[in-house]
Amino acid sequence: MLSLDKGIARRIKLSTERFAETGAGNVKRLQGIDPPEFRLRVGDYRVRSASATTAKLTADVRRGLSRPIKPNRT
Repeated sequence: MLSLDKGIARRIKLSTERFAETGAGNVKRLQGIDPPEFRLRVGDYRVRSASATTAKLTADVRRGLSRPIKPNRT
């Protein structure tokens, strides 16, 4: 189970609510998945859904890397 900071959880909740009401957000169809799935990007987090329409939004929230990891130089 993913435990989120309250600020992050609020941001994800507001973004998914805005998407459900208006369709606004950074949403893309995931490639190579059948049946189709979509992801809504919220900062470093991705909200996956089986629907890109505002009528039905059931979500799976996961953290993803949005930028390359730099090697630790010591």
